[in-house]
Amino acid sequence: MELLTSALIIVGTILAGDFFNIRHFNFPFWGIALGLLAALLYTLYILLTRTLKHETLIFEKSAFISTGPDNILLLINLKSITTSTHPVEWGGFLTFFGTIIPPICFTIVIPKIGTGLSSILLALELPATVFCTHIMLGEHVTITQITGIGVMLGTIICLNIHKIYQENNKISY
Repeated sequence: MELLTSALIIVGTILAGDFFNIRHFNFPFWGIALGLLAALLYTLYILLTRTLKHETLIFEKSAFISTGPDNILLLINLKSITTSTHPVEWGGFLTFFGTIIPPICFTIVIPKIGTGLSSILLALELPATVFCTHIMLGEHVTITQITGIGVMLGTIICLNIHKIYQENNKISY
């Protein structure tokens, strides 16, 4: 079931990313390499969240997992951070909702639902991004993208219905 779900999520991602309407396939090597590195680190993040000892405090897990990426982002963006005129306006907001809340939520939820389901649920990031770019930036959204979002959301809903059905129909011996 998870293999089928993963395949449908990939199809939905391709559609939601509007991959078929790209006119020029000029992808820079560094962009692909950094994307693959991000995927690898994201996978390690999920696995580490699950494998850290259960008696470790939530805030300790969160700090342990986010310290490395936060320092790397700080080094990469140091020049723009020091020359920005808006660090106070956006810094606290982005820190709280981008660095503090997500790792805490992940460290609570991932051990309970498992890495398979959590990685599928993390696929909801793309539909949220498409929606936000349309609302906040006025970006055009195609019917293909809406179809992809529908496939992703439908897949996640069906997976959850299937899991609930399985739990309710367990036979105890």
